Amino acid sequence: MSPYADWLHGSDRHTIAADRIVSVAAKQIARHGLDRLNLDAVAREAGCSRATVYRHVGGKTAIVDAVLARNIAKVTADIQRAVQSADARRRAVVAITASLTAIRHDPVISTMIATMSPTSLGSYLNASSEIPRSASAFTGLADETAAQWISRVVMALLFWPTSDAAQESEMIERFVYPVLKDATASRVSASATSESTISPARTATFDSSEDDSP
Repeated sequence: MSPYADWLHGSDRHTIAADRIVSVAAKQIARHGLDRLNLDAVAREAGCSRATVYRHVGGKTAIVDAVLARNIAKVTADIQRAVQSADARRRAVVAITASLTAIRHDPVISTMIATMSPTSLGSYLNASSEIPRSASAFTGLADETAAQWISRVVMALLFWPTSDAAQESEMIERFVYPVLKDATASRVSASATSESTISPARTATFDSSEDDSP
């Protein structure tokens, strides 16, 4: 008889197992940090074998990816709710403030940021295309450079928070908001000028180097 309790009930045993394993891994990351995540400990707390962990989720990298995907989805939902009713002119400020609040209240992501080395975290952030894309969507800014900058502002405030929330809000209002407002206005003006001078033949040009076909 297996030493592990049969907690896999229902028709979709894979989903049940994966959900339990990822939940346990999330708790361990929140308690001990990413570097101390251990598959044997995850299996023990989940009440299964190490082989079951590999079968339903995978190795450490796959588990971390699954945990991040789940918690980032929660953070994203919180930010989306915050910006839904925001005035278009204030959307960027609301998005930045909501991002800081949501991340700080997420036990997994906040612990990962606090315990990862700057080099490891920097490599992850630089390799991520989802972070600036999300920043652009939340703030309503189509400017990719501005979205990249916003991501870095958020990370800087997470690593080096102010003494109180009021001071942080004042910094965002006084220094971040004016820069974003000016950058957006300049981008819109430049785009309008460019569109007015581009010929029809130019607009129809397709760069074949970006074609994904074999």
